[in-house]
Amino acid sequence: MMCLMVCLKACLVTCLMACLKACLMECLVTCLMAYLMECLMAYLMECLMAYLMECLMVYLMACLVTCLVTCLVTCLMACLMAYLMAYLMARLMVRLMAFLMACLMACLMACLMACLMACLMACLMACLMAYLIVCLMACLMAYLVACLMVRLMACLMACLMACLIVCLMAYLVACLMVRLMARLMACLMACLMACLMVCLMACLMAYLMLCLMAYLMLCLMACLMAYLMACLMACLIPCLMPCLKACLMPCLMPCLMTFCFQLRQAVAEDTCCFGTIDTWLLFKLTKGEVHATDYSNASSTGMFDPYQIADQQAAMYGECCFDVGNVNITMGTGAFVDINTGSKPHTSAAGLYPVVGWKIGEEVVYLAEGNAADTGTAIKWAQGLELFSDVQETSAMAYSVADSDGVCFVPSFSGLQAPLNDPTACASFMGLTPSTNKCHLVRAILESVAFSVRQLYQTMLRETCIPVTKIRVDGGVCTNDFVMQLTTDLIGQKLARPVHHEISCRGAAFVAGLGVGFWKDKEELKRLHTADQMFVPRQAAQSGTELGVVSAEYEAVLRSWEKALQRSMGWYSSRA
Repeated sequence: MMCLMVCLKACLVTCLMACLKACLMECLVTCLMAYLMECLMAYLMECLMAYLMECLMVYLMACLVTCLVTCLVTCLMACLMAYLMAYLMARLMVRLMAFLMACLMACLMACLMACLMACLMACLMACLMAYLIVCLMACLMAYLVACLMVRLMACLMACLMACLIVCLMAYLVACLMVRLMARLMACLMACLMACLMVCLMACLMAYLMLCLMAYLMLCLMACLMAYLMACLMACLIPCLMPCLKACLMPCLMPCLMTFCFQLRQAVAEDTCCFGTIDTWLLFKLTKGEVHATDYSNASSTGMFDPYQIADQQAAMYGECCFDVGNVNITMGTGAFVDINTGSKPHTSAAGLYPVVGWKIGEEVVYLAEGNAADTGTAIKWAQGLELFSDVQETSAMAYSVADSDGVCFVPSFSGLQAPLNDPTACASFMGLTPSTNKCHLVRAILESVAFSVRQLYQTMLRETCIPVTKIRVDGGVCTNDFVMQLTTDLIGQKLARPVHHEISCRGAAFVAGLGVGFWKDKEELKRLHTADQMFVPRQAAQSGTELGVVSAEYEAVLRSWEKALQRSMGWYSSRA
């Protein structure tokens, strides 16, 4: 029994000790865990608050530095712009305008800076308040969650939510700042552009004022110089005239009296002669024999006023090209294309040149003329090379071959005239082959005459825009049937060849006879005109197509000849 009691007592004591030990250990562990959790939460909260305060201070310092730098740069820019404008306006002699504009710009810049500073401070205060409220709300939420939930989970959730809210608010604040900075930059750019426009307008006005002042000063100086010169001449002429009379009259009077006496005596004895340089030279070389010259040459000296006419103009008059749109083509030493432009002269920079056709009384008629030198000269040159013996053979030689065998001739012994106008071009044969013979060379020379006339004709149509009513031809080369037919084929117009190809003399006679009343009017002169042959374009005559269509047979030949012209241009430029 005693043993049983001892055993029970020992068991009970052991159980009680074990239970007490277990309870004490659990209480100690629980207290220790709670203490550690509280320490951890306190440490985390302290760290979080320190971090938030550090971020807040950095943000405030950044905002303050940005505001200070922006204000400083803006003030410097405003002062610099105001100073530059004031200096520029002062340099341009508009000091008052510059001062007013500078004051206005300074006021505007000050107002703008005040508005910008007010907006910036308001935005910064709003951001700061929002940031403080967010931090307080985050701390409060973290504390409540930590008290209501398990402390470890509360700490993690509080940190997570605080970070999310802070990041969201930071993103929103960053977006707001970006937009604000964009608007500020836009406002600054607009202000800068306005300042630049004002400066440019002020400079332009000052420049115009200076130009006007300079022009007025020049006008005043010119008027003053003219007045001084007039005064000087008015003072000098009365003084110089007696001296000039005293010196010159003793010499001039005997000459004038002698000349007038000899002229009256020559007229009375019917030995008075008029002429040109050519006739005077012939008169001297032939020891006093009288030689006549055609009226066209004499008229160019202006001795037969009021009826004046010259060589090509006399040919136009002899062909009765009295109306606007009448065209005369002269094929002599050179090729000339003249069109009647009426009472208005033609103007051109590089093509046809205006000439006075004729002046009979009060009537003045103008022509537009283009020429290509060396067309007839080229034929004479070929004859000198014994390509043919008689010029009349050239037409038959050209017709004896189907084409020029690819040979192109550029007739530019004295350069190229309108419309290329290159005095440095050279005469040349191009496209020679072993099969080339004399007939090919002669045909190429004759083709170059027709090509030159076509080039002048196209230039005339392009520049004058006058409808062509009729075309007459004269000159020694027009007796060549091949040249005439090819020319009419290329320009696509009918060509009338006169019976007598030297028309200048007849034109001079027409002018003289009309002036003295031998003929009544121009209509009577037209009835005297006779044509030897009318050349019609072969393509239009055979197919019935419209005039003006160039034969397709010569399209490739024309292109080759134009290429040869380009190759010949600038040949002598290196020797200039």
